[in-house]
Amino acid sequence: MAQQRRMSKRVVRWAVLSLVSTLLLLLGFLAFRNWGVQGTVFPVRVASGSMAPTLVGPHLQLTCPDCGFPFICGSEFAADEFTTVCPNCGCRDHDVDSAETHPGQRVWIDNFVYLTSKPKRWDVVALHPPDNDSQLVVKRIVGLPGETVSIRGGDIYIDDEILQKPLSTVRETAILVHDDRYRPNDSTLPSRWRSDEPESNWRPTDDGYVYIPDEDEAEAPEIEWLTYHHCPCIYSPAPRGIEKPIWDSYGYNQGLSRNLNDVNDIWFSCEIVGDRGPRVLFRIAEEDKWTVATVDGETSRVHLEVLTGEVVLETAFFNPMPWQVMWGRCDGRYFLVINGNLVAETPCPTAKTGRDVTASPFAIGAEGNRVQLRNLRVYRDIHYLGLHNDGADWSLGRPLEADEYFVLGDNCPASTDSRRWRSGVPASQILGRIIPRPLDEGDQSP
Repeated sequence: MAQQRRMSKRVVRWAVLSLVSTLLLLLGFLAFRNWGVQGTVFPVRVASGSMAPTLVGPHLQLTCPDCGFPFICGSEFAADEFTTVCPNCGCRDHDVDSAETHPGQRVWIDNFVYLTSKPKRWDVVALHPPDNDSQLVVKRIVGLPGETVSIRGGDIYIDDEILQKPLSTVRETAILVHDDRYRPNDSTLPSRWRSDEPESNWRPTDDGYVYIPDEDEAEAPEIEWLTYHHCPCIYSPAPRGIEKPIWDSYGYNQGLSRNLNDVNDIWFSCEIVGDRGPRVLFRIAEEDKWTVATVDGETSRVHLEVLTGEVVLETAFFNPMPWQVMWGRCDGRYFLVINGNLVAETPCPTAKTGRDVTASPFAIGAEGNRVQLRNLRVYRDIHYLGLHNDGADWSLGRPLEADEYFVLGDNCPASTDSRRWRSGVPASQILGRIIPRPLDEGDQSP
């Protein structure tokens, strides 16, 4: 009998513990749900293109019939087959009517992250707009409490100083201008990357270009440059292939008509393979002169010459090949990245406004040894716009309050944000940080 009573007590104790554990788990789940983290549990869809191309809303997925470039255009900005333009090569022959409309990208909303820390600059967040507590929108934090935010020449200024994005954010917000992997079949169009020499040692390959020096070349060969020539890919009565500077157009905004602005924050990326420690030069146009970075594979040294030919920076770098290179200009400084490491950085010597903008902003030079370039891509930075989506300077005109954050959409021409609200967003209306999910299978963006 005593043994039976002990067994009964154990069964009752086990049942009570199981019930309590189940109740605690249920309460925890309900608290998790009611704490506002439903986006973390149940993915939500992006409803507009104000953050494109970082996050996309309902969209059409198209493939250029000429160059094969896959691109996405927002369904809210859709154009017809005659005005839809490939943002890579300018082809205007697209079967838009039969294209399927895909839903917006799915994201999670992480509400827990701001329980232990404050929102950070460049975070992409879900929030309620100041003028509509029932609406949910996604924007990027640019200004922090106490700061004065303004927009000048396409850049963001904080307390009268240009705001520089970290390289991780530069990559995240980069807008692809041209991808050399997708070349048009139209033989009347010149190559975007080409030498200006009548008899060039630069030869096109399937995935890039190769420099093959002459066998009888002198000991001190001249540099031969492979130059990028930009052609805007927008709807226009002008024929394809007309060279113009890089503008702040968005392939996502096919049906949105507005005045375009010259963009000076630009860079390119590529992979470089060479023989016996190649010597490769990268240059970028600055007014009527060049800023040049020289990468010497034999000595593993980099030096940077700005405008006048004065060497303003010289440094060493780790030299495993191939080199994955990023070279260009963004937020008031030049930068050179090799294999993911920032090896050279120096301020731009002139203000952004008043520059002479060229249609051939980049060139890659080879000297002596064989050099092969692969996967050349040209990018631009977000060109931030004023209140009326024009190039005029704009300022909030006051410091942000102690709990106020200034937010912008990456797709400035299509974004309603702190510019139009004329205010920041109180911290209490920021619901959480966005964790993006990949586009659904079949919806992958380029």
